Amino acid sequence: MLYLSLLDVLRNDQIPLEAYRELSLLFRHHEDLLEELSKFRPLPYPNNVYTHGSIWMIIFLMPFLLLSLVLAFEKPLKCFLLQ
Repeated sequence: MLYLSLLDVLRNDQIPLEAYRELSLLFRHHEDLLEELSKFRPLPYPNNVYTHGSIWMIIFLMPFLLLSLVLAFEKPLKCFLLQ
């Protein structure tokens, strides 16, 4: 039964921390397995770290966006203002 449950955990697409918790529950009566599992405990995801789609990407890319808009509309804007 333990072996089949272990295979189910490995087949599921889970994040490492969820899989670790589920394996910990499976191994709760097997101290030797639980001790070995603790060596592979994943690091918790810090809540304050931003992902790739975060505000920091917007902050760093905004100057490039503004510069490209200025360069793209520089001549048409000059022509419009000079009329």
